[in-house]
Amino acid sequence: MKGLLRLLRPHRARLLGGVACLLLLAATSAAYAYLTGPLLQVLLTGGRQGGGYLPLPRLWLGNTDASAVLVGMAIALCGLALLKGLAHLGQALLLEGTAERIGHRLRVEVYDHLVRLPLGWYRRSGVGDLLTRLLDDVQRVQEAAVAAPIALAREGLAALALLGVALVMSPALTLAAALALPLVGLVIALLSRGVKRAARGRQRHMAALADRATVALSAIREVKSSGAEPREVAALAREGREALRWSWRRIALRAVAPLANEVMAAAALGLTLVYAGAQIASGALAAERFVSFFAALLMLYRPVKALGQAVHVIASGAASVERVVVLLQQPREAPSEGTLPPLGRAFELRGVCFTYEGSARAAIRDVDLSLDVGAVVALAGPSGAGKSTLVSVACGLERPGAGALLWDGEAITDRPPGELRARVALVPQQPLVLPASLGENLRYGAPTAGEEQLREALSAVGLDELLARLGGLDAVLGPRDGQGVSVGEAQRLAVARALLRGVRVLVLDEPSSALDAGSERRLVELLGRLRRDHAILVVAHSPALIAAADRVVWLREGRIAPDVDLGDEAESPALPGGGARSAACAGRPTELAPILAPPRGAAG
Repeated sequence: MKGLLRLLRPHRARLLGGVACLLLLAATSAAYAYLTGPLLQVLLTGGRQGGGYLPLPRLWLGNTDASAVLVGMAIALCGLALLKGLAHLGQALLLEGTAERIGHRLRVEVYDHLVRLPLGWYRRSGVGDLLTRLLDDVQRVQEAAVAAPIALAREGLAALALLGVALVMSPALTLAAALALPLVGLVIALLSRGVKRAARGRQRHMAALADRATVALSAIREVKSSGAEPREVAALAREGREALRWSWRRIALRAVAPLANEVMAAAALGLTLVYAGAQIASGALAAERFVSFFAALLMLYRPVKALGQAVHVIASGAASVERVVVLLQQPREAPSEGTLPPLGRAFELRGVCFTYEGSARAAIRDVDLSLDVGAVVALAGPSGAGKSTLVSVACGLERPGAGALLWDGEAITDRPPGELRARVALVPQQPLVLPASLGENLRYGAPTAGEEQLREALSAVGLDELLARLGGLDAVLGPRDGQGVSVGEAQRLAVARALLRGVRVLVLDEPSSALDAGSERRLVELLGRLRRDHAILVVAHSPALIAAADRVVWLREGRIAPDVDLGDEAESPALPGGGARSAACAGRPTELAPILAPPRGAAG
């Protein structure tokens, strides 16, 4: 509630203006009902009666003949129509427009919170579920927390104004007709509980459906190569059927409410008509007053029905409100309080341990590793040894559970992770390529970089040919109407982004796994140029990259193996590649080794 009030506060002026429009809208609706009886009396009596209800036409026209009264009433009706139309336009622009603005602001705040959550939360939640919260749930929160309350206010004011007319015309008949209202409220309350449960079930299965689709579409090549399209469709259909079952339940419950309301309203109206007939026959109620009362009662049906629908919208959105609130209650990463100085000598990990939540076994244990400026360190080891975890800790993506991180000898373990990330660049196997221009891709980490700086960075990583081929920095990359780049070019593009950020620690996660021999050679040449001013960690299984490193670190079962004969390790089944890889690890020459300084052996 506090968060909602905070979102509403900047729009106070619009909201107050919208409320004024709602009051005018309610008043004009009530005026229509009020004028119905006198208008009918004027028409039936030829203007001989009904003048007492219509003083304004007399003032305008100076007489009370039927034609003058009818002209005056026509003018009054036109004036009411204009006022009602303007009031409706004003409330739509001021209130409904404000609802859209608040929904947009809420979505931005949810996304801002989402991207600042620690990685551990992403491991527990699927991408599809997070997208469902960001898009579908936020939309339903907007409807339930903003749009529906606006509808409640609009229809509630209209209902009160019409009830006021009915009371003025006949308090006794109004009380008789109101006997059905408690029953209507009870039905709406009971059905709303079921609607809320159904909405919660639907959102749960829609999130699972989105998760399944996200995983499959992100690995569509594997899906197709496995011939798994029918299985994926069947799995998505299963979740879809469950979501559909809950949706049908919600639809049925929402449809029952109008049925029950119609029956109860008709019963109340029938009893009111019987009572009204007796009142008119006895002379206790004038016919024109009954007509105005009856018109108000008929017009009251629409706002009462809309009130029930708004209540059901709020009930349907309650499940989404819960899911968004749970997300916003997750603790964010600590914001950066300063910046680390550029690395001068070495970035060290001492006795570092890390255990994933829910795991009884540490992913890495007692790791000692020094990344020195001017040196390339190759990190090798079998699958599951903890290489990716070590990379995440070194890049500030995970916080070590024990041990220390030292930046030129200064302990930075307890500093906000954003400070380390600002000084370390990660180049993954498949770097991010935005569906945007080449210049925007380069500025992703350095938004203030000038055009000349962009060209220098591209030249430093050997992408002059790419720039010429694309025709300039404004060429669009990415999957949507853009030009594609190879994996090797994408990796060098990521390195160029790192250079623009001014970082001096580069971490490359198996960069040659998807490269051909020529692209791998260009990568090794690039590392040779960068090593003079940078500390570089390369997760590698490639003989060329391992041979070109200054030090080779072997990771086994989460520990750095001391005094490892890397030649023997390379022959083990855990490290595919056999003798060729053994030659590289043992320091024997390869065709790419001369590009960097020859390896000086394995470090423990």
